[in-house]
Amino acid sequence: MTQKSFYKNSCLRGTFLSVFIALLSLFPLPAPASPSYDQAITAMEQGRYDESLALLETLMGTDKKEALQGKLLLYKKLGDNTNIVALIDQILGYNKDDVGLLIEKAIAIRNLGGWDAAEKILSVVKDQIKDNPAHLIEYGRYLLWKKDFEGAKSFFDRVLSVDPVNAEAKLGLAYYYVWKDDDKQALSVVQGILVSNPQDIDAMILSGWLLAWQSNFKESLETFNKALTLAPNHPEIILGIAQNYAWDRQYSQSLEYYKQLIAIQPDNPDIMLQMGRIYREQGAFDEAVLMLQKALQKDPERVDVREELNIAQKWTDEVNNSIRKLKQKLSLNQGNIQDYIELGNAFNWTGELAKAKEIYIKALDKDPDNIQLLHGLARVYEDLEELEGARDKYKRILELKPDYVDAMVGLKRIKKAFNPTVTFQYGFNWSRDYDAVIGQTATVQKEHGFTLDYTQRLHSMYTLSAGYTLGLPNEYSEEFVASNYSLFHHQMYLFNQLNLSHNITVLLRYDFHLFVNQSPYDNYYLLPKYVPKHGGYLIVQFPYKINNFSFQFARSLFQVTSDVDASLSIESTHSVSVSDDIAIAENVSALFTIAEMTDSITNDWGWVVSAHPRFIVPFFRQLTLEYDLSFNNSLKNQNHGAIASFEMQIGSNIQNQVSYQIDYYSSINKFSHMGNFTFNWMPLDPLTVSISGNVSFFDNDIATGVFLLVAYGF
Repeated sequence: MTQKSFYKNSCLRGTFLSVFIALLSLFPLPAPASPSYDQAITAMEQGRYDESLALLETLMGTDKKEALQGKLLLYKKLGDNTNIVALIDQILGYNKDDVGLLIEKAIAIRNLGGWDAAEKILSVVKDQIKDNPAHLIEYGRYLLWKKDFEGAKSFFDRVLSVDPVNAEAKLGLAYYYVWKDDDKQALSVVQGILVSNPQDIDAMILSGWLLAWQSNFKESLETFNKALTLAPNHPEIILGIAQNYAWDRQYSQSLEYYKQLIAIQPDNPDIMLQMGRIYREQGAFDEAVLMLQKALQKDPERVDVREELNIAQKWTDEVNNSIRKLKQKLSLNQGNIQDYIELGNAFNWTGELAKAKEIYIKALDKDPDNIQLLHGLARVYEDLEELEGARDKYKRILELKPDYVDAMVGLKRIKKAFNPTVTFQYGFNWSRDYDAVIGQTATVQKEHGFTLDYTQRLHSMYTLSAGYTLGLPNEYSEEFVASNYSLFHHQMYLFNQLNLSHNITVLLRYDFHLFVNQSPYDNYYLLPKYVPKHGGYLIVQFPYKINNFSFQFARSLFQVTSDVDASLSIESTHSVSVSDDIAIAENVSALFTIAEMTDSITNDWGWVVSAHPRFIVPFFRQLTLEYDLSFNNSLKNQNHGAIASFEMQIGSNIQNQVSYQIDYYSSINKFSHMGNFTFNWMPLDPLTVSISGNVSFFDNDIATGVFLLVAYGF
């Protein structure tokens, strides 16, 4: 389909926001007395449609007519023909003979496929149009849709004979020239409108399309982007930008704008059709099939959608066959550069990135300045996390074509990947140990932690983090109404992440700890004034099909109290473990671990085995259910745990997670109940603020523990 025929077919179907709805209002509205109306119109003009609709809903209680007129403007801007018809029917209750509204209603009904009903309305009002310019222009637009081009021109000419500078009539005349395939004359008329009014949105839209049809994508994008600054979130403008990028084969950039567009018009099958085509061009066949199936659900009669779906499904089935044929053709030296491009793309689509990389490099030896090859190789480098290579290719593309937006965006992505990040985190832990014998909480442990972390990616393979944590652990005896201990815990760490070939990852962390006793003479448990310690871990992990193996060595620290000598010790554990994280089914996975460990108290090595299956609820994917079983070498000390966690994304920069966990410790015959909360906020690109904490309760009765967790914790 040609660029221009795509546009015409979209207009004739009427499912895109029609470029012919140029007026936001056919008639002057009464001066609005309500501030809510002014705010609603301002929000609409700035693209804040939800806010505008909410204000107009509020206005319905005080001035229904004014609110209905505002809603009509909003739904016309959104191209929502169903709501346009419903609103016009309500407004016609105030004036059932309003010719302009009747014409608008007919056009909206026609957009919904009701040709006969639209004809019936227009046959009634045709004789009432007379010389009203607004009515003449709307009827002329209707005749354009009906492909009665000369009849439409006569209506526009009637307006211009009385008002030669009428911009709306001139715009209608420009569309007449478009349908007559006289783009040069159409552009001349539109440019004349823009000379008189450089901010005429509708003239800018048509100018953008005319420039795109001439493959002048740079000027077309400049025109649409200028219009977008005047009317943010205007569907027709976003469509123009999206199609420009698609026609210029900058598919990833095109998809970004189509995603914005479908958020505004979520039931529009035309948008879904175009997104399906772009997904297919990118080789994302599964996404293409899903999008096109969704379009068919919205409009089962769409032949073009069904044809595109068949193509996407056929390509899915034939990719491997195409690879075989292209490899054979190139091995016989019978192929051309386009064959190399197609073979590289095919390997990319099937996820064989190393083979795609090899093909692109080989082809670039033959044609070093081919932009498609350079872009394909740059994207493969990105997917392989070889960011330096991707950066070089994007820079080369921009040397050859400075306005290639996909390369600009690619460089921004790479620059962002190397940007440092700063994280400030506050965490708390609160644990209560309930003693059933005395009928009250025996001890309360609290710890507040403040962490500042700086992370810098130094190379595509290496990331370094450094941080400092101030912890404030303390324990209080409610039984004796006295402090057991109160500490300052200073922790400084260096964290190294190394990404090697074959997706092997090495994680190495070193910690220096300094425990400081705040009140060595006021606490029940004694501790030296300063206790320095070292900790950290090493993890090596690598994937294999559905598995992710890892080897770990760790040294961690914990506080131990002794009732015998009333002392407090900072003890350490060493562990060596092997883990295997397995994806069992679509929503089921399990982590299995075998570990050998020792602690500085007993200094004896022993092993621990744990199994941790997880299940993501299919119909509510934010909810994950988990079970944990672990036992040591005696086989008698078994711990059982059950976890339910709920994760929620709030907007684009806030994440929230809450969970509940219950554990049973067979060695002490007690249950622990834990409620956990995590909140992550990214106010700025390099900065993350995190708040997390948990409240736990130990008891030997399930029901009592749950009640106390809720009562004391929340």
